[in-house]
Amino acid sequence: MKRYIMIIAVCLVIPALLNAQSLYKARKQMEKYNYSSAIEILKKALNEDNTKNEAIPMLAECYRMQRDVFNSKATYARAIALPDAKAEYFYFYAQALQSTGEYAKAREMYHRYAEKNPSDPRGNLFAAHCDSVLGPWKRFTPQFEMGITNQDVTRGALSSGGVDPQPDGSDSAGFLSDFGEDVKKSLTDYNLKRNIPQLEVKLASNINTQQSDFGAAFYSGDFIFTSDYYIPKEKNLYGWTGRGYLNIMKARPESTDDFWGEMGDPSEFDNRFDQKYHDGPATFSTDGNSIYFTRSFYGKAKRKDGYKTNMLKIYYATKTDSVWGDVKPFYLNSTEYSVGHPALSNNGQILYFVSDMPGGEGGTDIWMCKRNGDSWGPVLKLDSTVNTKENEMFPSVGDDGALYFASDGHPGYGGFDVFKTQRVDERWTQPVNLQQPVNGPYDDFAFAYAPGGRSGFFSSNRPGGVGSDDIYAFRITEPSAPIILPTYIRGLVKDKTTLQPIAGATVFLFNTTTGFVKILKTDTAGIYKTIVFNPADYLVKAMMINYIADCTPFMLASLKPGKTINAPRDLLLDKLIVNKIFRIDNIYYDFDKYNIREDAKPELDKLVRILKENAITVELGSHTDCRGSLEYNDKLSQKRAESAVNYIISNDIDMSRITAKGYGERQLINKCADDVDCTPEEHQANRRTEFKPSSLKQVDAVPEYDLTRFTGGEEIPGYVLGPDFFNNCALVKRIEKITADTVSYTLPAPPETRVWELVSTPEFVEKPVVQVVSPNPEILVYKVQLSTLNVKKPLNAPEFKTAKDLEVYKDGDKYRYVSGKFNTYAEALSYRDKMAQLGFKDAFVILLSQGKLTRANPANK
Repeated sequence: MKRYIMIIAVCLVIPALLNAQSLYKARKQMEKYNYSSAIEILKKALNEDNTKNEAIPMLAECYRMQRDVFNSKATYARAIALPDAKAEYFYFYAQALQSTGEYAKAREMYHRYAEKNPSDPRGNLFAAHCDSVLGPWKRFTPQFEMGITNQDVTRGALSSGGVDPQPDGSDSAGFLSDFGEDVKKSLTDYNLKRNIPQLEVKLASNINTQQSDFGAAFYSGDFIFTSDYYIPKEKNLYGWTGRGYLNIMKARPESTDDFWGEMGDPSEFDNRFDQKYHDGPATFSTDGNSIYFTRSFYGKAKRKDGYKTNMLKIYYATKTDSVWGDVKPFYLNSTEYSVGHPALSNNGQILYFVSDMPGGEGGTDIWMCKRNGDSWGPVLKLDSTVNTKENEMFPSVGDDGALYFASDGHPGYGGFDVFKTQRVDERWTQPVNLQQPVNGPYDDFAFAYAPGGRSGFFSSNRPGGVGSDDIYAFRITEPSAPIILPTYIRGLVKDKTTLQPIAGATVFLFNTTTGFVKILKTDTAGIYKTIVFNPADYLVKAMMINYIADCTPFMLASLKPGKTINAPRDLLLDKLIVNKIFRIDNIYYDFDKYNIREDAKPELDKLVRILKENAITVELGSHTDCRGSLEYNDKLSQKRAESAVNYIISNDIDMSRITAKGYGERQLINKCADDVDCTPEEHQANRRTEFKPSSLKQVDAVPEYDLTRFTGGEEIPGYVLGPDFFNNCALVKRIEKITADTVSYTLPAPPETRVWELVSTPEFVEKPVVQVVSPNPEILVYKVQLSTLNVKKPLNAPEFKTAKDLEVYKDGDKYRYVSGKFNTYAEALSYRDKMAQLGFKDAFVILLSQGKLTRANPANK
């Protein structure tokens, strides 16, 4: 008996020791700044009751250090609910809320932090920052470039023929007599904004990747930036992010000095400034003969545990006779602190940089030194008007000598915001927040004007970009003529099953040009309606508690003053009912296998989104056909269901909300039982994956998608909603085109035709040259371009293994890899979406006629 008791005790102790060991390993990875590795360990620890409470705050810290605000917010929300929640959890949770635009809730959490830690003034200070965003910043944006104040805007009247409402609600010209006060106010506010110069912002073309791209400098007509996408073979992955190390890159505008326009393909700047670890960002002298850049160095850490860490240092080089000289270290470099992010003044006599050296105000501060002959003078810290107890980074100098920098310590929207200050009478002016559209709840930084001072770039990790940090272009636009009569957009929300209108649904109308979302509520007839001010590509999404959301894109080609334009289709919401079965399409497994294939993940991601948007618990069921024994099919289907559930849990869905159930062949949906002759298609119908709600909880169980926090009529930045909010309609963006009278799905006439040379690759694969010649010149052949490369790759290269009918075309000095062959646009688009899910994110539909590229669908590019 004692032996059995001992065995039982060992069985109980070993799992506990293993779980404790996983936390120990995660902690060690965090101490080495290998947050990407620690996250994978901690995700597994969350599934164990005896390690869950300790793993939650550790995981939240990893996400915070990676500046992954959405996962940070979700995990800190769990951390503050722990029995022994520390005060700092409330502070970090408030930061994450602020960084996703939830200012009212962030203010509440800052106050709770202040109550728990009254000695730290940051709680009440940052609560006041939230008040600034909710109050005086909400209506107008200061025009920092033109020096126009809010008061000037309010007083400025609606000149140039604008509408001037009278006290009695009418207008002097009589144009608005048929419209309500809400329309008049919207037009007034919009025309006030149009009456002064604005900043127009867009995602910079052709230089952003799925990794981190940021920074802005200018050298010899090129745009210089920093990216961790380019990974030379000799470089390793960076444990902090799980990606490559940073490298200095360049790209040239397609039109000389037009940095707002299209950019050419990026390439490495110069391998002399490339080493094993981080390189960049960089700054250049006006004459282009000097470069100063940041480089990471693995030296002894300041910590007692002896781990090594990345220390930043500044290096520089000068050019003589068009040849760069040796790279030399800056005199302030140290193994005790970091020095980086250099920025030269226009005359090259001042170098601004960032450091956490002793004597600063807080985390990282901006310092400067002046040139003294051929060397630099003593270091000077910018005063507390600029530097705060938090972090100031990424300085740059404008043409007028103004200093732009990023800070998370000055009053802002959340994360890093961009600020402007100037040196006046030997003192720095109070920094001015540039506000929207440059700043928002996420990290916004690395602001710099291009030569000429009318356009430039900044960087941000806001949703809607390509990767983690992306580069955005901006330009100053001139005042435009006021709008007299409005154009309306109108749509209908219905129940998908009954087709009855749904009242009180929340509708999100996203203008992809401005980046803002209008919040609407449906009336008793299920109708939503609002004013639109400019032609644009729109995404519209409807949501309702305990319904599956629906979303559709459309393009508003032109305004129709005084008219109402109908959306291209109704939004249909599928009601979630306990035990109602929902089919998950296209979940395929290899024969006799149960691992999740890559082509199944996009479909499972749809269920992840449903679980995030609705506070429900579900059962995921897997079914087989009748072939094989009953017992075998039960086991196989159970393993398949468990694999699918594990994938969903890995996407931050709590394991208590989903269960796996394998039904084997016990619930066939057709005649194909044992000994019945059936086609492969009929058997395939039985091999299906389904889910059904097992309970419907209260909406506050999923605060991220609490629809009660959205007020009808308000307008919010799109990135407040998160990076995946419109994913279910973004893939077919720009396909539907609406006008005032009709819905059109036709493609525009081809404006240009350019010949591509189809090339064969006999050195890699025996494949004849295929001539795409149509028997009828009017017939277009649709294909999908997967990627464009500067070098030719074999057609049987691993990355192309999923592509069918692959061909490579030579277009100038580029190689365009094209796949498929379709008679209709719809077929090509469906194939394009499939290839995008398989990793070809930049794939787009092209048309060829007699072997010539026809740009008949530029909107889809």
